[in-house]
Amino acid sequence: MSKFNNLFSPETRYAKFMNVLAGVIWTGLLWMICSLPIVTMGTASAAAHDTMRRAVRKQGIPVTRTFFVSFKANFKVTLPFNIILTLVFALLFFDSVYLYGYGTEFSQMLSIIIYVFVAFFIVLAFYIFTLCSYFDETRFEITKLAFYIYFRHFHFSLLFFFMFLLGILAVYMMPWSVMLIPGFFWYAQVFFMQFIMKHYVEEDEEDEEEEEPWHVKDEEEMPDEDEEETTKDKRRKRNKNAPVVTQTADLKEVAERLLLDSDPDRIIEK
Repeated sequence: MSKFNNLFSPETRYAKFMNVLAGVIWTGLLWMICSLPIVTMGTASAAAHDTMRRAVRKQGIPVTRTFFVSFKANFKVTLPFNIILTLVFALLFFDSVYLYGYGTEFSQMLSIIIYVFVAFFIVLAFYIFTLCSYFDETRFEITKLAFYIYFRHFHFSLLFFFMFLLGILAVYMMPWSVMLIPGFFWYAQVFFMQFIMKHYVEEDEEDEEEEEPWHVKDEEEMPDEDEEETTKDKRRKRNKNAPVVTQTADLKEVAERLLLDSDPDRIIEK
């Protein structure tokens, strides 16, 4: 019976694996739900990457809370990127549909060029929204760094695009996999992005990011026992000269002590 109980203990490898799997799938579902308005897809991508990055570093984090806190933190900086990239992809989509209707060789060549631009902006958008979860910089600086990483680590850029195509193909062949593919994609890309970002993020900064300020109270906010004792000692010192009234104390003597403490020169006649 003890072996059976140990099998389902939260400390076993099986339990840890199932917790990670559940967190990965749930993060993908949260990403899909928050991406439904289209213009929030970039913010959801930044939140999904940030959640998976923290889950890889520290198991047992609250996935839902971490996702939505990151979503809220990155919403303002990612909103202009969301709008601009949504317009770009909409323009490329309508251009491809317009050229598809012609059916000429020239239109086919233009369609290929448009597809190349689509692939380029997909990976660029991925880098931009991922970097938004790393740095608190201006949008211009984030865009510059995204372009630099895109060409500096071009092999990873190709890898991310093929991962994206593989996910689309898997969903096309197995529609039920749409519930799994987004989570696995965000989980897998974390390991590649960590290898890339180690050239741009110092270890000390990464260690600071491991803290979870939204679900772990700051030590400064927690009451310190030593400070409480010191405060009590101060109160005791401040009140040590105060008269103590007991049940057996003489009320007349207590009144005389109070008058003497307030005005020592005053003479009290007994």
